[in-house]
Amino acid sequence: MLKIPLEELPNQDLRFLTNPELAEIKSEEQISTAAGMIVQDFRDLFLTTKLNDDELLALNRLCVRLVFCLYAEDAGGFKKRQFLDFLLDLRKISSLENFRLTLAQLFVTLSTKEEDREFMTSHIFRAFSYVDGELFKDDPTKAMGMLEFFERLDGKFDLREVVRALIDASENFNWSKISPTIFGSIFESILNPETKRADGIHFTSVANIHKAIDPLILDELNEEFDRCRSIEDFERLHDKIASLKFFDPACGSGNFLTETFISLRKLENRILEKIGGDIKVTIKNFYGIEINNFAVQVAKLALWISEIQMKNETNQFAKTRFKLLPLEINSNITEANSLETDWTSVALRDQIDFVLGNPPYVGYSMQTPAQKVEMRKIFHGNRAAGKMDYVCAWFKKASEYMRGTKIESTFVATNSITQGEHVGYLWQHLFEDGIKINFAHRSFKWFNETPNREFLAHVHCVVISFARFNRDQKWIFDGSEKILAKNINGYLLDAPTVSVMSNSEAFSDVPDIGYGSKPADGGNLIIESEDLDAFLKKDPRAKKYIRRFMLAKEFLYDIPRYCLWLVDAPPNEIKSMKNIFDRVKACKKSRLESQSPTTRNAAKTPWLFKSIRQPSEGKFIVIPEVSSELREYLPIGIMSSETIFGNGMLIISSDNLCIFGLISSRIHMIWTQMVCGRLTMRLRYSPSVYNNFPFPDLNSKQKSRIEKTAQQILDARANHPTSSLAVLYDSALMPKDLQKAHKKNDLAVLDAYGFPHDISESEIVAKLFEMYQNLVSENES
Repeated sequence: MLKIPLEELPNQDLRFLTNPELAEIKSEEQISTAAGMIVQDFRDLFLTTKLNDDELLALNRLCVRLVFCLYAEDAGGFKKRQFLDFLLDLRKISSLENFRLTLAQLFVTLSTKEEDREFMTSHIFRAFSYVDGELFKDDPTKAMGMLEFFERLDGKFDLREVVRALIDASENFNWSKISPTIFGSIFESILNPETKRADGIHFTSVANIHKAIDPLILDELNEEFDRCRSIEDFERLHDKIASLKFFDPACGSGNFLTETFISLRKLENRILEKIGGDIKVTIKNFYGIEINNFAVQVAKLALWISEIQMKNETNQFAKTRFKLLPLEINSNITEANSLETDWTSVALRDQIDFVLGNPPYVGYSMQTPAQKVEMRKIFHGNRAAGKMDYVCAWFKKASEYMRGTKIESTFVATNSITQGEHVGYLWQHLFEDGIKINFAHRSFKWFNETPNREFLAHVHCVVISFARFNRDQKWIFDGSEKILAKNINGYLLDAPTVSVMSNSEAFSDVPDIGYGSKPADGGNLIIESEDLDAFLKKDPRAKKYIRRFMLAKEFLYDIPRYCLWLVDAPPNEIKSMKNIFDRVKACKKSRLESQSPTTRNAAKTPWLFKSIRQPSEGKFIVIPEVSSELREYLPIGIMSSETIFGNGMLIISSDNLCIFGLISSRIHMIWTQMVCGRLTMRLRYSPSVYNNFPFPDLNSKQKSRIEKTAQQILDARANHPTSSLAVLYDSALMPKDLQKAHKKNDLAVLDAYGFPHDISESEIVAKLFEMYQNLVSENES
């Protein structure tokens, strides 16, 4: 039974309730997860003592082999109950020595052709089908064999429990129902110590994989199938799909390759039902690179299981029964560091049609020194490499791999590579090198499913398909919407190919912007609201040095918080107030312990914030650095210098109402959504958003009108003194008078730009990009 917590219901795809195909997927997910748990329980029987790396690798290889045997028996590769009977005989064995010899002999049998088994005396072994496919052969150059593994673990596990668990797994579970795509990910998450998660078993959903592979090739092939009318048409399509070759240069457990293979075989089965013939789609056409040895094994296993599964489906209607075994040799999954490997040594570029996959996500600040070196090599020493996410290396390497070919690459990536400065760093470079984006899924939650929805893990991702040629039609997928685009830029917008670069100064003649003051104090100069009364009770003289302190959260939700602001405090007075002096000393100690040289240097003035950017008097405009993407407008304020704003806020050094009106407009919000960075999906405002914004040239009448509508926004807010900005700008709660004031301001700003009142958002985007390009050109000249 599928259980969904009520709070997760809005995130669920419930179409399986009425769609049999989706219901089958949900069933496969549950069965595959259950299978993963069985393997986990079995594996844990060997972990009563700590195993070294070689022993863990041997244990994982043992699990891979046993899972295949369990699957082969239920799927028809072995005779009915053949492996179970073997296990029941194992139960009679009392010594580990005989157990390991018997199991090792089985593995040797499965890797030996029937005609070469004369040396085997036992009919039990000879009766097993030849499996081949490299699965049961020990490679002494890489790791210990099964005999050595069991010898090392002699006395460290309960032999009877191991056999009992295997018998239960064979008797009480139908392994033929697992999904190779899902189970491969689950299997790896269980057995791979590098990917095992503390919060449960994970897998990438089939639906998310199809976000990439359907528009890449499957939609086109299915449409071509629907157009087939003659035997010749079906034969041409059959030959076409059989010739396609796919390459995943970061294949992990092989889920992209496996699901693509299964999808092509399903289409092939539809063709075979029409015209008959032989199976032509082969796992030999699927190539991968993976750095982790165990993941390589799992990827191969997933492809082998999918091969058997799809032959079984073919046999349900084929006149001639196809043999499930032996397996095809599957040497195309290579164990290597993808970024240090020449991809042509794995898959010649003139033989590959599509590159696809889900490369690893590592933010630039989280990269290891080795990964940073790899990034510099891939980007040929470009300094921007140090500010790019790790996944960008695969985009760059794929772009070079595709040179001179008709290969198309489709990757899943974190949405950060289509936001803020990443667009300039990565996409401007790729576009200048001839890369075109042909389709894209805008940001969505990429769920790595878990059987316990309480531990749902996800990142916000995009799918981007790119090549060195333009498709006849380009598509942008935004939720359930499919948008035909003329051009797709690095922001995944149907707009000119423009990259908004980092800019420390505004193109227009507007007041400067910068971040607020940074305490870097170890919390010692900050006073929480619940501590204020006790603080003042100890020394009331401190009151004149205490100011209201705001970061984005305090600003948006009107949360009281305070700080010590000792800019004008005489040293002798600071020392005379023990409460304050103790905090100053603690701040000094904290700064001296910092890894940052600039913070350690700030220990010389521990009574002051590390950086002070607070205007000393008057009023000024403030913008929270991070705010919700769901708001229609940015919640911007005009505040007094009596309040201290931290570095989670941006400060415009003016209370100019016209500037306030322009950046409070819907046009500026559209620009912000387009070019800002993101924190998950939340907007991350920066000076570059403001400095690159194409402000309109205003005459005095336009300026006066915007000043008036800006003041009306402030007046409308004042009508609701008990409501925070977070409440007032909630899309479901915004008061009517505030809505009206903003609409008037929007019209005034539209008129200032000369835009028609019925202009669409996409047209606004295009015009702003055009204006930005003109500003850049003027600045360069």
